[in-house]
Amino acid sequence: MTQPAPAADDRMVERISALLAKAESTDSEHEREALMAKAQQLAARHSIDLALAAAREGRTDQQPVVERIVFDGDHRNRNLKKHLVLLMSAVARANDVRMDVLNRADGVVLYGYPSDVRMAQAIWASLALQMASASAAWMRTGAWRRQTMVRHDRWGPEAVPMDARVARRSFYEGFVHRIGERLREARESVERDAVRDDAVRPGAGAGAGAGTALVLAGKRGRIADFYAEQSRARGTWRPTGSGALAPEASRAGRDAASRARLGTEHEVRVGRRSLPA
Repeated sequence: MTQPAPAADDRMVERISALLAKAESTDSEHEREALMAKAQQLAARHSIDLALAAAREGRTDQQPVVERIVFDGDHRNRNLKKHLVLLMSAVARANDVRMDVLNRADGVVLYGYPSDVRMAQAIWASLALQMASASAAWMRTGAWRRQTMVRHDRWGPEAVPMDARVARRSFYEGFVHRIGERLREARESVERDAVRDDAVRPGAGAGAGAGTALVLAGKRGRIADFYAEQSRARGTWRPTGSGALAPEASRAGRDAASRARLGTEHEVRVGRRSLPA
């Protein structure tokens, strides 16, 4: 189980939630995007600051943990479960968390430092609700009925009328892919800033920019070692699909992901609230 979160984590969640509340209340699309990006960057900066502080002070008080998340009855839809796993994979990678997939994609197992695992869970919970809700809303518009999908058989690609399952799956795939891009961009931006900060930090000498990079590399190495010791995974999980492609549905998912709130919200409780299937 995840160790109790320190007060600093609680304060960071509150700051991120405040940014998201402001983003939701503004009529300016530009301001909304800026606030949402800032929320994700705060989570990444918090993780980096914890690692740097521990390295400077020689502390080892943060020990890696294993957290198991099992999807409940609200997640029985196989198509949704698969994409909840893929979404968690994208979030975990952006937060220095390793992950295994439970049998039949019924859940995941997370490996990482408590603060990183907590942030990853909260971000994923928020995005999972947004993905499912955005997909349900888009399906209700009926726009997918006017589209075609590309199906491949032994004679080659063929354009055929859209199937609801393929439309929903393609929407999810577009959403997850775009969210992964946004999370990676936010993380990389914060890390670049942290490395530049090393050069002007009091007491830092020439070439001190390697400090942050080395600390983060060391942290990730420790998580990789912990994962190798603790993981009981056999083989590699690969999502299955019908092979049919729906580019317009995927594009709708990407657009929804571009509008998604990147951050954490106190009220999100995946497994206690229904996700639209």
